[in-house]
Amino acid sequence: MSGAYGDQGLWKLAELRIDYEQSKHSLIDIPSDLTDFSTFSTNGKTVALLTGGPAQFNAVALYDPARKQLQTVKSASDITISPDRISKAEAISFDTENGGIAYAFYYPPVNPDFEAPEAELPPLLVESHGGPTAAASGRLSLSINIGRAEVMQSWM
Repeated sequence: MSGAYGDQGLWKLAELRIDYEQSKHSLIDIPSDLTDFSTFSTNGKTVALLTGGPAQFNAVALYDPARKQLQTVKSASDITISPDRISKAEAISFDTENGGIAYAFYYPPVNPDFEAPEAELPPLLVESHGGPTAAASGRLSLSINIGRAEVMQSWM
């Protein structure tokens, strides 16, 4: 059985293997650069799903469990962006009051054409989501990347 689970804000594609005779199960991660998986449908042989990642636009993909292959069928955009210009979400955590832990995505500044003056830090952009039924995603966000570029330009 194929599916996805969340781990510290990032989604992972996995297979659930169940041994009914031994009353045991195991969750096997399927390696992928993608961090967003949803809307699964199957014909019994392959699994169709929606995917996304820190450097990939949302896409429709097919997963073949027999071959352990995930293939993009159609991307939401044909735009090509140089990887060295994409600020990729990095999952972070930090302590909160009463011993709690909060999770967030950090988008490090990227611009191969610019170097900040020594001892100066770039602006910090903070985006919040409403929760508790919604969640932030680490998939590619042009609004975060373009917003960062606009703030960086005004800061220079």
